[in-house]
Amino acid sequence: MKTPYDPVVRIGKRDVERLRDALRQEMVRVSGLVHEAAKLAQHVREECRLAELDATLRTDGWVRARKAQAEQIAQQRVDAETGLNQLREQALTAYGKLRAAEKTASAYLDKARAEAERKAQAEADDYDTARRLLKSKRRERLTRSIGAQEQADAA
Repeated sequence: MKTPYDPVVRIGKRDVERLRDALRQEMVRVSGLVHEAAKLAQHVREECRLAELDATLRTDGWVRARKAQAEQIAQQRVDAETGLNQLREQALTAYGKLRAAEKTASAYLDKARAEAERKAQAEADDYDTARRLLKSKRRERLTRSIGAQEQADAA
């Protein structure tokens, strides 16, 4: 049975699904940034260990560039986590709205079913009452006709 709330429920489900996909993408992005930062840190450690072996090698510029790169990755991660938190809040709100719409639609269906059952019961009661009235009237007519016949026979 359709309800007037079905379009709201469908839109709500689409919103929740869209936010779920966005959350997945953002989590993949955060995970990628964490992996990238770990990979960069490992690379810096390896290069610094190799540079220690050669005293004539200057690594100041390279180390500064890697630190800047690490800071950039860290900032991107902070931004991604902020976006992830915002998406979580939006998803929570959208899910709450969806549940409210689903409950309203369910209540509407329950009310419609109860009304249909009441109507069916009222019809059955009316039918039963009409049948009893017809039986009663037939008995009355039969009783009257028997009484009239007895009076006619007595006269």
